[in-house]
Amino acid sequence: AGKTISVNTLGAHLDYTVREALRSVGLPPDAAKLVVVPGPQLEQTLRSKQVDVAGLGYWQATFAGQLVANGGVRGVFNDTDVLGEIAGGFIVLRRDFIAANPDTARNFVEQSARAADWSRENPDGARKVLADVLNKRGENGDLARYWTGFGLREKAAVTNRDVDFWVSILERDGRLPKGKLKAA
Repeated sequence: AGKTISVNTLGAHLDYTVREALRSVGLPPDAAKLVVVPGPQLEQTLRSKQVDVAGLGYWQATFAGQLVANGGVRGVFNDTDVLGEIAGGFIVLRRDFIAANPDTARNFVEQSARAADWSRENPDGARKVLADVLNKRGENGDLARYWTGFGLREKAAVTNRDVDFWVSILERDGRLPKGKLKAA
């Protein structure tokens, strides 16, 4: 309680994962102060004691891998320990966009599923692609060796449980009226 936890800016779901972990042990959501930190700076903020805990979800596996490899830290829990097998984020298309661009929408969905499956079936090739992308952006391509995948199901399928879980979180937080949305 009262600890400062850094979370990566790309891991909005991580905020909820940490809050769910606190809730699961009877602590209120404000028992820890969450501070948004860019992924490449998570290790620095932890090692310099600017924060007490660094939250690295599955989207930040590359940073987590490097942090653990550098020693002196240990994992406490991971996303699936708290949330179970769940999709942490989604790409969605507006209905009006789909209606106006059905072929583009279908192609986007099909190719996204194809890319997700390829990355799952070819992790070494995906790490090479990730390394190339990071290097081209002037970032550390060596981090790609720690990439563990996107954690996606076949064809990047989303289940009703995935959606209903996040709906229930938003309802509990008062960000969405109860009963307004259901995955079905």
